[in-house]
Amino acid sequence: MGGPARVLVAEFLCRVVGIDLTGDFCQVAQLLSHYGGFSGATDFLQGNALHLPVKTGIFDTIWLQHVALNIPDKKALFSECHRVLKPGGQLVIHEIFSGSRQPPHFPVPWATDGSINFLSAADETRQILQTLQFREIFWEDTTEESLSWYRKRVDTVSRSPKKSLDLHLVFRERFIEMGKNVVRNLAENRITVVEAVLEK
Repeated sequence: MGGPARVLVAEFLCRVVGIDLTGDFCQVAQLLSHYGGFSGATDFLQGNALHLPVKTGIFDTIWLQHVALNIPDKKALFSECHRVLKPGGQLVIHEIFSGSRQPPHFPVPWATDGSINFLSAADETRQILQTLQFREIFWEDTTEESLSWYRKRVDTVSRSPKKSLDLHLVFRERFIEMGKNVVRNLAENRITVVEAVLEK
């Protein structure tokens, strides 16, 4: 609900535009930014990541966090990122990819079942980015770190759900099940996590 955008503003004193397909999420993000004092530095637009409602070449940086896993056409997604970046702009990703064992255990936060799960292998995405002329600056598998983080998160919410301002407020009683499945998928190499920085 705009949390990463607010963190970026607080850390780097920048202006952030968030895009989400769901209008309600955008409204909640705007409201949280307003109450947190970030209204002047954040904006949230409802839009399709394959057809962003912005002009060409206007962003210094694009940050994708758990976006590609819900989009079947990865080339179209990253082509659109390339379009809206300024020359020399950077694409920063923190994405979940398919692991060597399939299928994942469902439900997970991005898919209740396999019909809306569009995970791809990290190497496939890497090849697409190279084809689109992105220059790779940094690429790291952070699966182990993610596994540790998710284990702690699930444990915290399981013990004190009312004290945690987290996605369990959206997913409610299914959050624990989803979180445990993410942990299991990471541990069994059914999903992997990559952080990367690329330049246009």
